[in-house]
Amino acid sequence: MNPTLSIERAEEKGSLDWTPGVPVVVGEDIIFLFCSLRMWLHWMDLYQVQSGGECMKCAEFLFTVGNALILPCWALILFFPRSKVTDRVFRRSGFSPLHLLALFYVLAVVPALLASPESLVALARPTLEGVMGLLGSESGAAAGWIHYLCFDLFVGVSVWRTAGERAHSFLWVSPVLATVLMLGPMGWLTYELISKVVLWRKS
Repeated sequence: MNPTLSIERAEEKGSLDWTPGVPVVVGEDIIFLFCSLRMWLHWMDLYQVQSGGECMKCAEFLFTVGNALILPCWALILFFPRSKVTDRVFRRSGFSPLHLLALFYVLAVVPALLASPESLVALARPTLEGVMGLLGSESGAAAGWIHYLCFDLFVGVSVWRTAGERAHSFLWVSPVLATVLMLGPMGWLTYELISKVVLWRKS
């Protein structure tokens, strides 16, 4: 089945004409599915295994779109932590921006591995010099950056979720979330330490 035709039918009918055996996605999740499908089609147009230049175009596109996607996600949990929109996007949605960023990472890292299979050796037996080589190319840097974006947001959403469950005040949680955004592991460790102190004082 032609994926382009499937998307066109979905846009006309408001539903997705998809491969038999795969559940049809309905409701709010279809927006994210459309984004991922359009991303996949655009990537297929840009990327050719035999052309390193096309791989770089794909990497630059993913880098740009990933950066554009991450900003509103962090804005929601930082400035509107108790909003219904934030709750719907990160708690009730079956396909969240985190899933889309993970897909971006796959689309960034697979072409890089196809273009340079010896990278698998560097991943299997990592050395500082080998890692520097992996991140030194345009495709490697894009894959690494999207990896950071995805997992930093994952940690941020986890902090946001547990802060709500523990009834913490976002007056102190939000600044800590900003630290998670800039310095991932350090921000998470700061949150865990403060959270334990706050819970201990409440008990």
